[in-house]
Amino acid sequence: MEVLNIKLRVGNEMQMLSEEVNKRYQTVNSHQDSNRVAFLAAQTSLCIYLMKTMQDRNDDWAWVPEFLDGNRSDALFRYEEAREEDDQDTALLMAARLRLLSTLIRRVSDSRRSLLFTNEAASWEVVMGDNTILRELVQLMEESIANFMRVVAQGNEARSWMAAAQIYLAEGMLKINWDLKDWGLFTESVYDYIYTETARYRQSRVDGDAANSSAMLARVRFATTLSRRLEDPDRKAWLTLVSMRLGTKH
Repeated sequence: MEVLNIKLRVGNEMQMLSEEVNKRYQTVNSHQDSNRVAFLAAQTSLCIYLMKTMQDRNDDWAWVPEFLDGNRSDALFRYEEAREEDDQDTALLMAARLRLLSTLIRRVSDSRRSLLFTNEAASWEVVMGDNTILRELVQLMEESIANFMRVVAQGNEARSWMAAAQIYLAEGMLKINWDLKDWGLFTESVYDYIYTETARYRQSRVDGDAANSSAMLARVRFATTLSRRLEDPDRKAWLTLVSMRLGTKH
């Protein structure tokens, strides 16, 4: 892998994988005594450690692939050692680390995965603004598209309708703000949208309009998630490190 491309590839993959782990953890964190919680908590902790280490060394990240391989070898050694000693708790934590590191290393080394990151198209040159805001919006849109494809395949008409409403909103936000110079105005528009759409959602519930209220609820959730991510200082610091560079192939 070319040194110039390491930072972008690892940055994108690390961001996506940490979000996947966080989503899975949120679905099980009410069951605090389960092995699944401990497994995902270990992966979450490892994501934080990896991202913090890379943030602290804000260079070209040429050392990252070897760093990941080293951590994977250490996790494998400690896992096998714990299994030999019948230390199930440690073995579980090491298995969690081993699986996450193996997944990250495999994704980083797969050049075909660059096709997943649609925000690299040359047309994005028109929209420079605050790249971290743009990346959050594009990332959330990609997640909505993936969710739409999943629920359509399941034949869930109601959830397909809600997922489609989120994609439509994301496309609208991108089009409306295509030539916007002040991205501070964009963040304000997100909060305004949440307020007005929430009011419309409540009114549609009162009116008994189930179809429209579902779509409105989906759009409110999309905008609320976007606003929460924009307010997160850790996410902003991370995205600043891997800010969009046009034309990259990772």
